[in-house]
Amino acid sequence: MATYTEYLDFDTEEDKLKQQQLYQATELSAQTVAAVEKISRPQNWLLAAAPYCPDCRVFVPFIQKMAELNPNIRVNYIARNDFDDSRRFENPRQQEIVRANQKIPALFLMGYEEAGPVFNEFPQVVLTKLRQMKPVARNCAMRTVRASLIPILRLRL
Repeated sequence: MATYTEYLDFDTEEDKLKQQQLYQATELSAQTVAAVEKISRPQNWLLAAAPYCPDCRVFVPFIQKMAELNPNIRVNYIARNDFDDSRRFENPRQQEIVRANQKIPALFLMGYEEAGPVFNEFPQVVLTKLRQMKPVARNCAMRTVRASLIPILRLRL
C-alpha cells in the first residue's frame, strides 16, 4: 500500500505534475466538508488509481482532501499493476475483490476480513449496458460517462 506522496511517483514526472495541478484546483463543497467531519469511526480506504489516468486525476484529489480533513479516514493507494501482488493486501479475500474490479479509479472500504467496492469508473449496471452496444455507440457512451464524472462527484461529495 502506498501513501498519496508515493502514489504521485507511480508514473512520470509529467503525470505527477498534472495530478498536483488538479489537486490544487480541487475544493470540497461545504456539504461534503460537513459530512466528512461527521465520520467518527476509523475507516481504511483503498484507492486503485494512477496519475497517468485522466479519470483518476479528477477523482483522487477529492478522496485525498477528505482524508486530510478527518484523521479517521486513512487512504492507501495501489497501482493496477500491483493487483496481483499479495503483499499489498491484508488477506486473500481483499485481493480477490480488488482484482475482480480491474478498473481505475476504484475506491474500496477495507475491513478486517472483507473489502467492499464504494466507487468504480463504470458500475456494473453501466458495464452491462455498454456491452450491449455496438462499438461506435459504446465509445460515445463511455466518453459521455467520463465527461459527467466531475459534476457527479461535486453533487455526491
